[in-house]
Amino acid sequence: MSPDEIQELVDKRDDLESRKSKLLVKKEAAQTTLADIDQQLRDLGVDPESLEEELLRLKKERDEKISAFASAVAEAETIISTIEERIRNL
Repeated sequence: MSPDEIQELVDKRDDLESRKSKLLVKKEAAQTTLADIDQQLRDLGVDPESLEEELLRLKKERDEKISAFASAVAEAETIISTIEERIRNL
């Protein structure tokens, strides 16, 4: 192997070490962010390990409330229409 080829390998190794260091810093930052998010969830009373189940529960609750609201609006519309009809027939 020529000295240039050896230098090229050394340069590649140095580059890989630098890239590895940068990735480790990013990994640590991501782990810190994840820990912060987990703590925020715990502060809200949500177990980070059961987040998916909590999301499903909240979606179901939202759908039930939307359905109840739609029913209430339909009932109000019926009542108002009945009152309007009675007033027209006076």
